Order: sequence, then C-alpha cells, then structure tokens
Amino acid sequence: MKKLNFYVIISLLWLVPGTMAAPVQWSIADGGNGHYYEAVLEPDGISWTAANDIANNKQGDWHLVTITSAEENAFVYDLVDEPAFWKRGGTSGNWGGPWIGGYQEGDTGPWKWVTGEPFASPYENWGPREPFGNGDKIALFGYQTTMGPYWNDAYDSHMFLGYIIESETILPPPVIEVSVDIKPGSFPNSINLRSKNGVTPVAILGSSDFDVADVDPDTVELEGVAPVKWAIEDLALVPNPAYDPILNPDVPQMIGDGYDDLVFHFSTPELRKDNGGTLDGDSIEAMLTGETIDGTPIEGTDSVRIIKY
Repeated sequence: MKKLNFYVIISLLWLVPGTMAAPVQWSIADGGNGHYYEAVLEPDGISWTAANDIANNKQGDWHLVTITSAEENAFVYDLVDEPAFWKRGGTSGNWGGPWIGGYQEGDTGPWKWVTGEPFASPYENWGPREPFGNGDKIALFGYQTTMGPYWNDAYDSHMFLGYIIESETILPPPVIEVSVDIKPGSFPNSINLRSKNGVTPVAILGSSDFDVADVDPDTVELEGVAPVKWAIEDLALVPNPAYDPILNPDVPQMIGDGYDDLVFHFSTPELRKDNGGTLDGDSIEAMLTGETIDGTPIEGTDSVRIIKY
C-alpha cells in the first residue's frame, strides 16, 4: 500500500483451480512496505466470499488485497495481466477481472477495505460510470477491453476467475529440501565420534530438479560444522542397463546417474556435541544446511548411527 516499484514475471501455465504464483514482496529496499502479494487463479470461477474465506484462512495473516495508491494499483494489475484471469461481461464489451478486498455494507452503505483501512482516501480507481450499483463487492475491470486496471462493483454471485491476496507478515524465504547422503555408498551411516582425525563425507545429490552448481559451498554446514573441503563428483549410482549376468557380466552393475553431486568432508571430531557440533550418543539423524548462490536456504537430513561416544 504505498508507492511500489516492482517487476514481476507471472507464469503462463495456469492449469488447475487455486493455482498460485509465488508470493512477491514489495521490498523496503525498493521503497515499499515489505508486504507480500499473490495472484490466485480459479478457472472454474469463485465468489468474493469464498475468496475472502480462503485468504483469511491462509497461514501468514493473508487477506484480499487492499489498494491505496496508483502505484500499488498498477502493481496489482501487473500480477494478473494475463487472459486466464479475465472473463467477458456479456455483450457490453467490458471484462471482469479478479476480486480485490473492497466491499460495501448493504446496497447503499459506504465502501470499505477488508482491513479497515480508509477507502477512497487517498485513492480510488473506479472505471467509467462505476460504481454502477451492480453489486457490493469489488473486482478489477477492463472497460471496453479484455483486461484493465479499473475497479467495478459486482455481486458476490459473479464467479470471477481469480483473486489477489496480500500479507503484512514478513515470510521467511522458502527452504529447498535437498537429498543428502551421509557416507555415500554405505548403510547404516556409522560415525565414530571418538575418531581423532577422521572425516565424514556427506553428499548433496543432484537431480533433474536440482543442480548442485546452484549451491554456495561456503554456506554449507553439517549440524553447525563447516566442511574442511568439498568437490563435485557423480556419486549417486543407478543400475547399469548394459549389465547382464549372462550376456554382459563384465560391465559394472551400477553406474553414475549422470547428475553432479556436491561432496563435502567434515571433521568428525568437530561434529561432537562437546566439541562444537550437536551429535552425541542419542543422535539418529544429522541435518545439512546452507544456501544457494541467490541466498535461498537449503536443508536435508540423513540417518546416522553413532558407534562410539
């Protein structure tokens, strides 16, 4: 709700009801208020009341978006500047867009925002001849065009194709769950915490969904302990399709999966709870944490068996 300057890319692949773009923040560094905004597509249509209930029940203090400046209105419109969010309004040539958080108390009462913020001061953006008296809720509105940044009054029974929500709560960045293999190639993953000079290898496994080159190795820790060294290898094994115990028994039964893995070595003594780490005789798993190059947190766990403590 104040001035915003944000560039957002919204995917064109809106396929299922309730499809959401990732929340985007109007950052304080960009002159914003730190709030998060999210566009939700409902291809089968949704009423204002249903959209409002979903927003209020979403974890993180979400509500239907409220708009109090021209800059914010432009930003909100950019979130839904895609044909999938809009439906034709009969033969008028006007199109209805997603619901926002404005409503009217009764047919003649004052317009309000769901948050209780002042309405129409300092900003409102009704379309030409609006509000026309055609409802007590507000949706975005394309006047004589398929999409537009105006507002229109509409009845709750209008099943528009989406809504936009907002949260004042500062959300932590999403954590990427990564596949972790402690002591690759062995099971159980036995760790001798009495070791004086040993190291414990741990691999972040790459896949078609995760490229280990995106990890910042300097941020990686195992139970709070930084690695002593790291390298990129292909450790994850899959069955070799060329192997045949009769026709081709001399080739390896297992081969690399073709995806790079990021392999770290941690000082085993430093993993001890009394020596900087967190592992002790009761530990049954260990967590690896870190960040990608762009600062997104990552984490993954694997089982451990403590054999000496």
